[in-house]
Amino acid sequence: MVSSPSFFEMRRRNIEDVLACVRNNAGISRAELSKTLGLAKATVSDIVDELTGKTVLEEIGVKESSGGRPAVGLQFNPNYGLVLGVSLDESEISGCLMNLDGDTITNFSSRIDHTWNGTKIAEFLSDRLFSALKEENSGIERILAVGIAVPGPVSDGASTDEVSSFLETDKVKKILAIRTRCLPVVESNTNMAALAEIRNSKIKDSELVFVLRIGHKIRSAVMCSGILLNGSGGLSGEFGHLSVPNNKRLCDCGTRGCIDTVASTAAMIKLGQDSGLRVRSIGGLLESAGKDDPVAQAIFAEAGKAIGFGLGQVINLLAPHAVIVAGPAVKNENLIMRSLRNKVRKCAKLENRNNCRIITGSAAGNSECIGAGLLALKKLDISDACLTAERVAVG
Repeated sequence: MVSSPSFFEMRRRNIEDVLACVRNNAGISRAELSKTLGLAKATVSDIVDELTGKTVLEEIGVKESSGGRPAVGLQFNPNYGLVLGVSLDESEISGCLMNLDGDTITNFSSRIDHTWNGTKIAEFLSDRLFSALKEENSGIERILAVGIAVPGPVSDGASTDEVSSFLETDKVKKILAIRTRCLPVVESNTNMAALAEIRNSKIKDSELVFVLRIGHKIRSAVMCSGILLNGSGGLSGEFGHLSVPNNKRLCDCGTRGCIDTVASTAAMIKLGQDSGLRVRSIGGLLESAGKDDPVAQAIFAEAGKAIGFGLGQVINLLAPHAVIVAGPAVKNENLIMRSLRNKVRKCAKLENRNNCRIITGSAAGNSECIGAGLLALKKLDISDACLTAERVAVG
């Protein structure tokens, strides 16, 4: 007998409610679930039996009873499934596997050749994924969701045909969908990094947070009440194109004075090279500055002032509860962050800055792939995954 769509939907909602209740109340019993959710004991027992059979839920011992059959406590099993987070860049790929609580289980990364096309990148990712799964004694069926971070902005298609500056995104997305049987969630690497940084900084969901990532370009993300605000067409976040007074440098956007021209990692490296420093990376520039090289230190100081000026305007405009500044350039707080904070103090209104925490984020290179996994996890409906005996490959 084939179940009707209405019956299937009702059962899906009941499973969703049971899962949510157990996740929020570890140790709850079947009887307590029935009473809390207003569901028949038989319905709850049937759902719990199914979910424990699939190892989505686990029994965690006998609870004290005032009489009758002792009650058994239940808890959610975060290792029931895995989520894959991937970050794509022109020169590097990073990835991670995390459990359903968002805890990272394993990481991998590799430099890639700029000539690689989407097919080769996807094949490489698939090989690394299967190797990681083999090390965890897991199969591809345990992957329940996939998130991909790409250089932004990422359009939602409303205002432009461009999906991302990473031109091979669609090809990688299609191949990974086939290999993992999950339709990947794609977002900008800045937005993905923001999710990871906010989680690491233990920001409250109710807070308004402005996240700034200093990378090859300087981009930003805004999160309000746990929701990323992407703006019209998904194209918000171009902090690097705010103008700084007395800056005459020409930006690749065609205007002069953009923060990107003095404070992006690409700009700082170029400024160092033009000044005679033999550096090829932001790490090299940080090393020179750490050895008291006055030219390198001046470059970071100028970058900090430019970013601080922009942040002052943002703090005045949005009055965020917190600003998180992340990226490899913040590895040494005595460099860019010192001048940044000083400039914010001069540019932001006293009451606004007093109510805003400026937090130094992670300088780790894996925040984008972790954020990609977290966003995929956020969009995952575990109840649907539990109801589907065999997920159909996405073609």
